[in-house]
Amino acid sequence: SVGLDGIQVGCATKNCEIFNNKILHYGVKNESFQQSGIQISAGTGGKCYNNLIMNGTGSGINVFGIGGNRIFNNIIINSGYAIVDTMITPNASGIFCDDRYTLPDSSFFFFNNLIISPKRDGIRIYTNQVKNNMICNNIILNPGSYNSYNYNLGKMISFVYKEKDVDVKISNNYFSANKPTNINFNDIYDIYNKLEKLPIENRGIDVRPYGIDIDFFGNSRLEKDFCDIGVFNYSYDINSQKNSSIVKINNAMVFNNNIYDDSEEKILQLFLYDSTGKLIYNCSPNDYYFDLKLKYSLKKGIYILRKITNKSDRSQKIFI
Repeated sequence: SVGLDGIQVGCATKNCEIFNNKILHYGVKNESFQQSGIQISAGTGGKCYNNLIMNGTGSGINVFGIGGNRIFNNIIINSGYAIVDTMITPNASGIFCDDRYTLPDSSFFFFNNLIISPKRDGIRIYTNQVKNNMICNNIILNPGSYNSYNYNLGKMISFVYKEKDVDVKISNNYFSANKPTNINFNDIYDIYNKLEKLPIENRGIDVRPYGIDIDFFGNSRLEKDFCDIGVFNYSYDINSQKNSSIVKINNAMVFNNNIYDDSEEKILQLFLYDSTGKLIYNCSPNDYYFDLKLKYSLKKGIYILRKITNKSDRSQKIFI
């Protein structure tokens, strides 16, 4: 319940790490430009990770660093939603970044963050002076600006809004205009359990080359060949999965390798084809999973899943 920023770090040019903090009800004075959960100010590099930031008047994290900053495994909930009714904070996003104080030939990296119900956009990035920025493996749910943009692909910018000419890779994220129902934001384990139902396991890029090898709980991300999307690493028993052919489904489309969940879309029928085009399974699903191991002995490989919904008929590659 601090009046200004929860944490502000400036001029930390080397070996800066901001991590394992719990920041609640920040920016209660509602003073402009002093109301973020964490502000990475001019001259600051390094890492910002494994922080829980909730219920403040401004953006969850503001990034104005020197570049090379790695922002990962942060949980940001309800950024910009006023504590006092008279507070007006229309511009608060989950994460905001620009390059006003950034060194040339540097980049910003946003990996494996969880952003729920920001007042404006999930991530808003204005870094048009630097190159090779990356926004990957993030979960962004229920951005407040979703209905402010044009329908269809225009609404995608509510999840990641990038200024013109920004050079950024936006890939392997999970976006949804909704949030899990009956979620207890004060219970990290309840958040963990609710998100496990989403199609996020093994869907992310490998972030280990960027020096990221743990999840929000400090568990290793090294035990699996693929990274999970979001702040948590969902472990599994490899031996129990060897003979299993569980295919996870949802009402989602894949656009530029980001998963976009449209909860208004209802799946009517599913068809599974092998790589030669042979139909091997079809059903009318009523759940988020169907399990083929009892009927078929499927080899590991690429299959084609065709989904017929009340809005579309489309196919996509899946891996078993």
